[in-house]
Amino acid sequence: MTKETPYLIEQNPIKKYNPNYGDDRICNCDHPYYRHFDSYDNNYPCGCKYCGCCEFIEKGDKVEEKRDRAIYTITTISLNLQNTRCVGYCFKNHEAIEIVLQNCGDIYEAGYYPYCVIEEVKAGIYVFPRKEMWFEWNVLLKGYGEIPKKPKKFNNTCCFGIG
Repeated sequence: MTKETPYLIEQNPIKKYNPNYGDDRICNCDHPYYRHFDSYDNNYPCGCKYCGCCEFIEKGDKVEEKRDRAIYTITTISLNLQNTRCVGYCFKNHEAIEIVLQNCGDIYEAGYYPYCVIEEVKAGIYVFPRKEMWFEWNVLLKGYGEIPKKPKKFNNTCCFGIG
């Protein structure tokens, strides 16, 4: 087998389907190469049609899988759960916690959002949070404080940040 790359690279760096690469080569997501392209749209590199994998990386390549990286969404929630607002995200959990504890940007919004949740989410579509950290506004501290578990009124809801 010749040493082919998974994408043909043109002068303007656009990734395109490489018909000589080998349609049966397997990605780290365990799906074949050709499934990462849309055959109805001139083989546009749409990502894997069976999972959230956005880039073909051949199985066995010594490349960290991008889909295993996490973001930490910061979402504020109104008392009646009528309004939620994902105010931002971080690549490091401790940075997200610092934003909440310091009420950066007045994410509390003068009392409108008494709850806040940080959700650890990996890349993909229809993803569920790996972990949640919950905070509630503490009037005495004049800031958010971490609470041990999700408030009962939110038990039937998930994916606040990316839902």
